[in-house]
Amino acid sequence: EAIGLVLNAYRGGMEAEVLHERVMLPVQAEVGTLWQNGELGIADEHVATELIRASMTALWLEATGGKVEGPTVVVGSVTGDQHDSGVRAASYLMDIDGLRGICLGCDVPAEEFATAAVRFEAVAAVVSASMSVHLPRVKQTVATIKAGLPGFRVVVGGPAFSMGEEIASRLASKLGADAYARTPTAAAMLISSAG
Repeated sequence: EAIGLVLNAYRGGMEAEVLHERVMLPVQAEVGTLWQNGELGIADEHVATELIRASMTALWLEATGGKVEGPTVVVGSVTGDQHDSGVRAASYLMDIDGLRGICLGCDVPAEEFATAAVRFEAVAAVVSASMSVHLPRVKQTVATIKAGLPGFRVVVGGPAFSMGEEIASRLASKLGADAYARTPTAAAMLISSAG
């Protein structure tokens, strides 16, 4: 039923970006809050998360027909970060917006990010962090990627940067990133506009 609601909304004219960023990701955040507050058990949280992932995948298939072309972008969260809904959404929205998003998932070591960027011939990377404790790993990941790929574009984002656009942009710069993106759609737009 949940997947059907998402697909029907899309078929009815709601944009994929809106469904990801104003429906599915906020639902995922609420599920996490309920779990953290002890109002939802682990099994229920996992079921809800899998439904959200399945809805994202079904929407991706509906929007792309399973065919993706365009410049490649690797997307993932840093070592120690176990959250991947945002990076999945970013990857799918990259595909829908004319890029080719390669979702590396969560807990990606810095060296693996750099290796994946080379292997998939990526033009950019999106590095995500869900908590401020992960910010030093963002800096390490950005530095590792850029050390092996001079001039390579790295965009950062995720809940760890929820501090206002201007402050988050300054922090992204201090961490060595080329840009901060508040949403997955914003990341896709930044990368597309850079050519």
